[in-house]
Amino acid sequence: MLGGVPERSENAPDEVIDRHVESISKMASKAAGNFNNGLRTYYFSMAVLGWFVNFWVFMLLSAWVVGVLYRREFRSDTLSIMMSNLPD
Repeated sequence: MLGGVPERSENAPDEVIDRHVESISKMASKAAGNFNNGLRTYYFSMAVLGWFVNFWVFMLLSAWVVGVLYRREFRSDTLSIMMSNLPD
Protein backbone atom coordinates (compact mmCIF):
# COMPACT_ATOMS: atom_id res chain seq x y z
CA MET A 1 0.00 0.00 0.00
CA LEU A 2 2.87 2.35 0.69
CA GLY A 3 4.12 1.93 -2.86
CA GLY A 4 0.84 3.28 -4.23
CA VAL A 5 1.03 6.60 -2.41
CA PRO A 6 1.91 9.48 -4.73
CA GLU A 7 5.27 11.08 -4.11
CA ARG A 8 5.56 14.73 -3.13
CA SER A 9 7.24 15.47 -6.44
CA GLU A 10 4.07 14.41 -8.26
CA ASN A 11 2.19 17.32 -6.68
CA ALA A 12 -0.83 15.17 -5.85
CA PRO A 13 -3.78 16.93 -4.21
CA ASP A 14 -3.93 16.77 -0.44
CA GLU A 15 -7.26 14.91 -0.63
CA VAL A 16 -5.63 12.03 -2.51
CA ILE A 17 -2.78 11.80 -0.04
CA ASP A 18 -5.21 11.98 2.89
CA ARG A 19 -7.23 9.09 1.44
CA HIS A 20 -4.07 7.01 1.12
CA VAL A 21 -3.00 7.83 4.66
CA GLU A 22 -6.46 6.92 5.97
CA SER A 23 -6.55 3.58 4.15
CA ILE A 24 -3.01 2.68 5.24
CA SER A 25 -3.79 3.50 8.87
CA LYS A 26 -6.99 1.41 8.77
CA MET A 27 -5.10 -1.52 7.26
CA ALA A 28 -2.32 -1.28 9.87
CA SER A 29 -4.90 -1.17 12.66
CA LYS A 30 -6.68 -4.22 11.26
CA ALA A 31 -3.39 -6.10 10.93
CA ALA A 32 -2.43 -5.29 14.52
CA GLY A 33 -5.82 -6.51 15.77
CA ASN A 34 -5.47 -9.78 13.88
CA PHE A 35 -1.95 -10.22 15.22
CA ASN A 36 -3.19 -9.73 18.79
CA ASN A 37 -5.99 -12.26 18.25
CA GLY A 38 -3.43 -14.75 16.99
CA LEU A 39 -1.28 -14.26 20.06
CA ARG A 40 -4.27 -14.77 22.34
CA THR A 41 -5.11 -17.97 20.49
CA TYR A 42 -1.57 -19.18 21.00
CA TYR A 43 -1.71 -18.42 24.75
CA PHE A 44 -5.02 -20.21 25.19
CA SER A 45 -3.79 -23.18 23.15
CA MET A 46 -1.08 -23.66 25.78
CA ALA A 47 -3.80 -23.74 28.43
CA VAL A 48 -5.72 -26.34 26.40
CA LEU A 49 -2.74 -28.67 26.71
CA GLY A 50 -3.59 -28.83 30.41
CA TRP A 51 -6.78 -30.65 29.44
CA PHE A 52 -4.68 -33.74 28.69
CA VAL A 53 -3.56 -33.77 32.32
CA ASN A 54 -6.82 -32.97 34.07
CA PHE A 55 -9.72 -30.60 33.54
CA TRP A 56 -8.79 -28.78 36.76
CA VAL A 57 -5.36 -28.07 35.32
CA PHE A 58 -7.05 -26.76 32.18
CA MET A 59 -9.28 -24.45 34.22
CA LEU A 60 -6.35 -23.23 36.31
CA LEU A 61 -4.20 -22.53 33.24
CA SER A 62 -7.10 -20.78 31.49
CA ALA A 63 -7.63 -18.51 34.48
CA TRP A 64 -3.89 -17.84 34.60
CA VAL A 65 -3.85 -16.90 30.88
CA VAL A 66 -6.81 -14.54 31.40
CA GLY A 67 -4.94 -12.92 34.30
CA VAL A 68 -1.76 -12.49 32.27
CA LEU A 69 -3.65 -11.02 29.32
CA TYR A 70 -5.58 -8.65 31.58
CA ARG A 71 -2.36 -7.45 33.19
CA ARG A 72 -0.66 -6.94 29.82
CA GLU A 73 -3.58 -5.10 28.22
CA PHE A 74 -4.99 -3.02 31.07
CA ARG A 75 -2.29 -2.72 33.75
CA SER A 76 0.95 -2.47 31.77
CA ASP A 77 3.58 0.21 32.20
CA THR A 78 3.41 0.90 28.47
CA LEU A 79 -0.30 1.69 28.66
CA SER A 80 0.19 4.02 31.62
CA ILE A 81 2.93 5.88 29.74
CA MET A 82 0.75 6.20 26.63
CA MET A 83 -2.24 7.41 28.65
CA SER A 84 -0.17 9.95 30.60
CA ASN A 85 0.72 11.79 27.40
CA LEU A 86 -2.89 12.37 26.34
CA PRO A 87 -4.17 15.92 26.53
CA ASP A 88 -6.75 16.64 29.23
